[in-house]
Amino acid sequence: MKLNIDVLKDFFLKIKEKFFVKDGYARTSSVVIFGLVPILFIIYLLMGPVIKVVKKDINAEPMFIISENLNLRSDKSQNAYVIGNYDYGTEVKVYNTFDNKWAEVAVGRKKGYMSLEYLVSPEMFYLIDGMFGNDLAQKMISKTIYKKAIANYYIQQGYTSDMPEEIKKELYGHKWKNKETWQIFAIEGKPKFNSVAFGDFNGDRKTDIAVVLTNKKSKKNKLVVLSVANNTGDSFGQTLFSMDLPESWYYIRTAPKGAKYIINGQPKNIPIDGILVGSNRDPSLKDPQELVLFDGKQFKIYKQ
Repeated sequence: MKLNIDVLKDFFLKIKEKFFVKDGYARTSSVVIFGLVPILFIIYLLMGPVIKVVKKDINAEPMFIISENLNLRSDKSQNAYVIGNYDYGTEVKVYNTFDNKWAEVAVGRKKGYMSLEYLVSPEMFYLIDGMFGNDLAQKMISKTIYKKAIANYYIQQGYTSDMPEEIKKELYGHKWKNKETWQIFAIEGKPKFNSVAFGDFNGDRKTDIAVVLTNKKSKKNKLVVLSVANNTGDSFGQTLFSMDLPESWYYIRTAPKGAKYIINGQPKNIPIDGILVGSNRDPSLKDPQELVLFDGKQFKIYKQ
């Protein structure tokens, strides 16, 4: 077949116009694309695993340890090898959680697994860290489940605890000034009444917590009763009952099941644990008291 020289020449001229400028240099848009494709592919092969790790770190959730000496383990088991041990307040990166029991974490350069029970969100950590007005109150509420329950109550009510101002700004933005600050204070020694009581206050055969919260600014007090049964993670703490307390009657203690108290004007044995509210003065003064009792449907207050 005889080639048409003019047609062939025209074809190469079009190729030149498309890919090359008149002075012989490659057109940037086309040549750069064709040149970068294999380079990018090689980079992807080499850097893919690194990019995956970086992406995993970026998506990790920051959490804090709320127990002393929490173990970092090699696997999701209490029998797994311990590869590290970390103090209260240590920040960790959480990559994944398993059955609300274990978390895949990184602490610095070390990676492994921690019990999810002792890890909380930044907001919950700072709420817990600032909720105790003195050391005794912290000792009285030593279990993690009760600390989480109270902190979750704060979140539900829009309260805050005594945390640094810069942390409040970081957590709540411009709304931080509108939040009420509440804390728990306990009396030293062995008083008859104090600011915390434990018992089965709603009849579900689980140990609930009753606590007196004090407003840092107004000094007003509030009785709050919380259940921790059948809750996990940050959902700990179902509010069973709350009431504002009179200024002089702001201490509580457990009224155990079977004890005799005045119910509707008559002395009766109470069928369930209750909460006795009163002062902490000398018992010989015979201070009047109030009994907070669950009747199967709601909490009621009975004068004593």
